[in-house]
Amino acid sequence: MNNLDLYKTAESYGMTVISAHIPVAQAVSYPVGNGYIVLDRSLQGRKERECLVHEIGHCSTGAFYALNSPRGCRERLEYRANAKSFELFLPPKIIQNAIDDGITELYDLSEHFGLSEKFIRSAIEYWTNRRGVVFVIKQ
Repeated sequence: MNNLDLYKTAESYGMTVISAHIPVAQAVSYPVGNGYIVLDRSLQGRKERECLVHEIGHCSTGAFYALNSPRGCRERLEYRANAKSFELFLPPKIIQNAIDDGITELYDLSEHFGLSEKFIRSAIEYWTNRRGVVFVIKQ
């Protein structure tokens, strides 16, 4: 999925996405309508894609918080947003399909999906540790 597809996905969910200068973050989302996402205009490529995927997770779950919210609250809502973004954009089936195609190294999965190794690692850890998914690497 490329960046344009992600913008179309957000639009299909009724979310508004704009680009602007954001001095305190790379992306933020607001509970306006079905979700209002602001991406820093300096973002592009992989980082833009990753931020948009994550913010769609916030909007899809209603996991919004104020910057001064208690840390525990922020962490819980970030977890919900991440989990939803994994469910929407990195479900076990597409990860397993990539593995079946011989893409088994973290850096190769990162290249394949156009997301950072950290994001891919988090998705795999979510599916295996939280949801009990077993990914099979065939020899």
